Amino acid sequence: MSSMSRADRIQEGAAVRKECLSQVKNLLAGLNALGEHGPFGQRTPKQLPLTSSCMLVACR
Repeated sequence: MSSMSRADRIQEGAAVRKECLSQVKNLLAGLNALGEHGPFGQRTPKQLPLTSSCMLVACR
């Protein structure tokens, strides 16, 4: 079993936070687009998934 160094844990945490912020940005963009219409006038549904790691970061 290998243990991560402190620097590796910090780097991994920063990468998770960066991905989480990217997902939140995409979520907000998707919410803004919910009112847009498709090419034939229909409402366009949006699926806005968030990963469990993003939710964990958001809940801290």
